[in-house]
Amino acid sequence: MTKLMKFKEGIISAYEIYDSPSFFNRIFNISYTFDAMRFEYKSSVIYAYISSNDNTIYILLLYSLTKNKGHGKKNITQLIDYANQNGYNNIIVTVSKKSPKNKGAEMFYKQCGFEIISEDMKHIYMKFDHNKKTTQSNKSNDVTDYNKNTLKYKYNVIDILSIIIGLVSYMFRIRNSKPIVVKNMEKATHQNEYNNYT
Repeated sequence: MTKLMKFKEGIISAYEIYDSPSFFNRIFNISYTFDAMRFEYKSSVIYAYISSNDNTIYILLLYSLTKNKGHGKKNITQLIDYANQNGYNNIIVTVSKKSPKNKGAEMFYKQCGFEIISEDMKHIYMKFDHNKKTTQSNKSNDVTDYNKNTLKYKYNVIDILSIIIGLVSYMFRIRNSKPIVVKNMEKATHQNEYNNYT
């Protein structure tokens, strides 16, 4: 899959999260696709940052263009299977409180086995701990092709401008730097561990 297609999916996710995303929401979501691993199940796409330093996978983007068909849950199951097979102990996700869909997203992640570990004024931080939870694996033949894109898109001028800025920022980004959202999720995770310890 080309960077351009990944950037387009970043824009689609901004629309799925915010309904009417700002220019900056689009740019941030495009930036999340830079070095993230992509998982796909039918109409659902996940971009996840893989951190071998702390054996954690951070979900940066998740959206599904077809609602109430189980595509998102099956995609989460694939991500959990990947984590189990590769020795990652935790999966962390953040839910934006600014999104009009935040309550639905929070409920979705809880149904998938995530627990709230922290909150701030803008986000809810949730964690799936492999040591505590198990999930039923989907081992059917109807599984991901990580590079196949079957989704169709329509874009406006602001979307195209966002993609151009995304391409430019991709060329000039700091290599091997973590996205800001991952740093925030790490901070929330460490604060939760500290609170549980004391």
